[in-house]
Amino acid sequence: RPRIAVRSEPSISSEIVYALPAGSVFHVSHELDCGWVQLSDDEQWVHELLTGYVLIDGAQVGLGRLIERLADEEVTEDTWPYAFAVRRAAGLCLSFAHTAGNRPMRPL
Repeated sequence: RPRIAVRSEPSISSEIVYALPAGSVFHVSHELDCGWVQLSDDEQWVHELLTGYVLIDGAQVGLGRLIERLADEEVTEDTWPYAFAVRRAAGLCLSFAHTAGNRPMRPL
């Protein structure tokens, strides 16, 4: 099944630290000018990553567009599969970083 590489730095030569399954929903904190998105703090927390970057368009490696932003009408409170876990962690006062305003994305 296709997967999207999450890398340690916004570079196709950097280490792959995780792989997102096709069709999954993930949070990004912002889009970089260089064509990458950075995973949000809460997304990094659930995957136990220090940092994570995903390439938006893989044309430079012969793949085409790799991810898309979810339309507002597709987003519900539980669209992101880890929403319950993050809410539970917050309720239990577990240490994690949750950032408001994260943008849901998904691999194409």
